[in-house]
Amino acid sequence: MSISFDPAPMGSLQPGTPIDIKAQVTNDPSNAGVDWIVTCQATNNCGSLSSLHTDSDKPTTYTPPSTLSKNTETINIVAYATADHTQNVDAAITVTGFGSNFNGTYILQAQGIDANASTYQIAAAMVLDGNGGITSGEQTVNFTDPTSFRFCQNQPISLVEPTSSVRTAGERSRSTPIIRMLARAEVKLFAWSSCLLPRR
Repeated sequence: MSISFDPAPMGSLQPGTPIDIKAQVTNDPSNAGVDWIVTCQATNNCGSLSSLHTDSDKPTTYTPPSTLSKNTETINIVAYATADHTQNVDAAITVTGFGSNFNGTYILQAQGIDANASTYQIAAAMVLDGNGGITSGEQTVNFTDPTSFRFCQNQPISLVEPTSSVRTAGERSRSTPIIRMLARAEVKLFAWSSCLLPRR
């Protein structure tokens, strides 16, 4: 008795992208079929199989996790001959997020009118590490203070770590919107504000 994939599963997948996997058992007079398991290091986030038992050469559908705790996760799928679990075959599938596509320095700029009908401008540069993280960056924001109507110019600040903790460059601070990168890295940007008298 022996078991083999038919055909071999794909070696790499994107999160949440399902594929059909088949295994064929030969020389099994009982035609007992195939038992399936899926394992990974992130034990609670390995994805799922549509069926844990199939007939020989009939598919089960594997769906990778839709989110990852890191940019890549190796998933192991094992097919056992139901009649004899010593006969088995396994496949390693790498689930890769899109973080590896973002590696280098990125620039963003936006401007518009806020809820108080005042102008708002932001410019930033971020360095992404290709693994879903922000390693450094800088931003500056210009806005009109809604209470004093003074025009405020935020001094540029540097981002040191991609954490959600508050890091300020001075005692007086004004938060800007949270930038979410690669679905995981979250940085709250704060800067000391220098507010000028209203422009005439």
